[in-house]
Amino acid sequence: MRCSHCGQTNESYVTLCVGCGRPLAPAPQAARTGPVDPGYSTVEQGRGSTILFFGILSIILAGLILGIPAWIMARRDLKKMRAGTMSMDERRATLTGMVFGIIGILLNPVLWGLSLALFMKATPQL
Repeated sequence: MRCSHCGQTNESYVTLCVGCGRPLAPAPQAARTGPVDPGYSTVEQGRGSTILFFGILSIILAGLILGIPAWIMARRDLKKMRAGTMSMDERRATLTGMVFGIIGILLNPVLWGLSLALFMKATPQL
């Protein structure tokens, strides 16, 4: 390693210059190849539990209101999972929520139709 003050050539393991005694500047380290923080990841986390929750509620309560968002969110997340930009950890919950959302969307008009038919039948005719 060469001293930046006096130009003396020194061994790589010394920290002070042999010629002038000044501290040697550390050699530049190679750039890191991995992430800066081991806990940090560039892969986005999935929304599987939210999609599953929306899907279940679309069957029980409001098919069109929560089923459509569950379906759209699931399709977007699955696309990101296939591209490798989203974690595959919640893939099963995402798929299940999407299926429940679709079922909720399809069942909603049927259940509303049955409810209306039963209401009309129970209402006395004038």
